[in-house]
Amino acid sequence: MGEIGVVLSEDAGAAQISYSLGVLKDFMLNTWRQPPVENPPPRGVNDWIIVGVLVVASIIEPFFRDDLWAPPLAVFLGIVSVFALLWRRSNPLAATIVAFSGHALSEIIPALAGEDESIFLYSGLLYALLLPYSLLRWGSGRHGAYGLAFIIVSHMFAHPLTWTDAAFVVVFFMFPAEVGASVRYRETSKKRQIEQIKLEERQQLARELHDTVAHHVSAIAVRAQAGRVLAEANPDGALAALNVIENEASKTLDEMRAMVGVLRSSEVADLAPQPGVGDLAQFARNGAESPKITVHVSAEAGQPSPPIGAAIYRIAQESITNALRHASHPSEIYVSVDGDGEFVRLSVRDDGQAIADPRSTEGFGVVGMKERAKLLGGTLVAGPENGQGWKVEAVLPRIDVAK
Repeated sequence: MGEIGVVLSEDAGAAQISYSLGVLKDFMLNTWRQPPVENPPPRGVNDWIIVGVLVVASIIEPFFRDDLWAPPLAVFLGIVSVFALLWRRSNPLAATIVAFSGHALSEIIPALAGEDESIFLYSGLLYALLLPYSLLRWGSGRHGAYGLAFIIVSHMFAHPLTWTDAAFVVVFFMFPAEVGASVRYRETSKKRQIEQIKLEERQQLARELHDTVAHHVSAIAVRAQAGRVLAEANPDGALAALNVIENEASKTLDEMRAMVGVLRSSEVADLAPQPGVGDLAQFARNGAESPKITVHVSAEAGQPSPPIGAAIYRIAQESITNALRHASHPSEIYVSVDGDGEFVRLSVRDDGQAIADPRSTEGFGVVGMKERAKLLGGTLVAGPENGQGWKVEAVLPRIDVAK
């Protein structure tokens, strides 16, 4: 039994090692195949400030050092390396090669001239941290591997290193590279999560439109067709009105079916219709049909960015649908939108009776509205209002802060 236990333990250990090696291999392959980040942030004021400060530091540093050989050459190589930082996002591999070539030359040139002194400027140490970070933050997996290899090899070629020095060099440059990889991983995970939430919300909207709106519009078309047969008291007027109802209902039904197709597709969301604050007026209806829906959009609401306007519209649409479904004998649903220089505020409330409301247990509709508001940097609160009716309040930034 003891020998069998030892054999099983060895087999389990070998299987664990094999599994770990397989995971490591998959990780390395995925990292190697990773493409560069699409549309990295453009060069901005902060980049020029960093470069400007380092250029000034490179010019001033020789005046405070007595161990520099050929200070003008040191300043030249330092400035060239510093200016490479301007391309650290758009082309991090090229920036790394230029900057660390300058660093290597600052060690090689004095050695070829038989001098013991260096022409490396300490003010250039910042690019030694920023460029490894940029390689794994913005570059492709292959470029990241090439760039890190070039950094380490150029250091070893510029001056001989002991094993301890080599280990220090690897750790020193791998640390900012690991930070860049971690930031990129978190950013990618966040984007994937947002896209997954958007996909789930798109599918939910498709189901809601198909199961509720399309159903009701189909019923309108059927009733209009029946009215054409039954309306004999005033044939001309009734038939004209019913024809209009039938035509409008049929067109609306076609539009809803087209919208469902767009929402269920995997195409880019920008291709889908994007209603906004100005489209809220279509929800209004007078007291001829209960409940009355009043829509008020103040001048202060203005014209928010398209994502914010679309979110206001969708939240209002969901809130009105919930009120029509769940509110107990409401006489009016009131929708109002106002805002200021920073935020847009939406309020949807009804005056239904204060009884057990299905909305009091937060369902997918309320959760979806809260997720939509949160993704855009806003907040949403939904609940009973003073023991009577239901109120939904959303506050969204005027500009889409999720970009």
